[in-house]
Amino acid sequence: MGVVGQGSVGTVSRGRPIPPWLRPAPGPTLVIVSLPCRVHSVLYRKGPAIPTSTQILPMRQSTDRLIEELAGGQHRIVTRRQLQDAGVSDKALRRRVGSGWLQRRHRGVYQVGPVAGPMTAEMAAILACGSSAVISHESAARLHGIPISASSDAPMDISVPSQVCRSHPRIRVHRVQELSHQDITQIEHVPVVTLARTICDLATVLATRDLEVALAFSLREHMVSEKVLRECAQRSGRRRGVARILSILDAEQGPAFTRSEAEARFLELIRGTGIREPRTNARAAGLEVDFLWRRERVIVEVDGYQYHGNRHRYQGDRTRDRRLAAEGYQVIRITWQDITERGPAVLVSLARALALRAS
Repeated sequence: MGVVGQGSVGTVSRGRPIPPWLRPAPGPTLVIVSLPCRVHSVLYRKGPAIPTSTQILPMRQSTDRLIEELAGGQHRIVTRRQLQDAGVSDKALRRRVGSGWLQRRHRGVYQVGPVAGPMTAEMAAILACGSSAVISHESAARLHGIPISASSDAPMDISVPSQVCRSHPRIRVHRVQELSHQDITQIEHVPVVTLARTICDLATVLATRDLEVALAFSLREHMVSEKVLRECAQRSGRRRGVARILSILDAEQGPAFTRSEAEARFLELIRGTGIREPRTNARAAGLEVDFLWRRERVIVEVDGYQYHGNRHRYQGDRTRDRRLAAEGYQVIRITWQDITERGPAVLVSLARALALRAS
């Protein structure tokens, strides 16, 4: 049991002097607690607080709360610079890294806690490359929902001004001359290039077939308009890949997904229904058509992603239809949504047309 007594400032029971760092400012009454282990706790009825061992745990907890608050708005990510600016010492940082509570993601970038969020990797890459960095290329395509074939452990794609950001493991840095604010957006508070800019970026790294599929999907799902794509391409100037985008958009049939995706889906739809399979990509009246039943002279054309708001393309389709009709063909136009969402109705219309033409 400790012995509690009162004494003058600078003295303690048993005649031991108070260490200088424990001496209070003159004035307040001092209460001395003598413990068998010879550890002195000095308490004051009033006056400044003296740091004691009982305050160590609250101080650690306050530091942890501070780190949690910093990481809370950054998908569980903090940087060494942010921690230093907030007053967290290097010793405290090393201790938390050693315990596993802070996990190193990149040089000077840490994840708080063992569980990563859905955007943790993206935010870590952004903070590793600086405030002007944005997610781009294939990483941006995944965030926008564009289907591309990429490995799950592929590096994170980041675009930065040419003079900023050194290389990092697990980050693929793309240095650009400039990036317009019109080409930057945010997804879950993470800076990402817009979908139009993503398509332009993909044009620099994807094969033509994969680029066409990505472009067709974006237009077909009304994720971006052809007008916005052309404006983005124009802002990109002579950047590599821009000519590929424009050549696909200027092609008569647009992105050529109808030769693969739609063809496979449509043939899968009619199999097992009793409808005879058509010739695919056959020629009729000097034109290449998507699906042809030559005996019944019935043609199915898939409109793909195309918008009827595009007057040039719409007029081209109508010209083709009139030419085929003049040669005795019946043309049935369907869309991707017809195939994927209204399959039974498409089959009924097709079966009726084949039956009438065969009689």
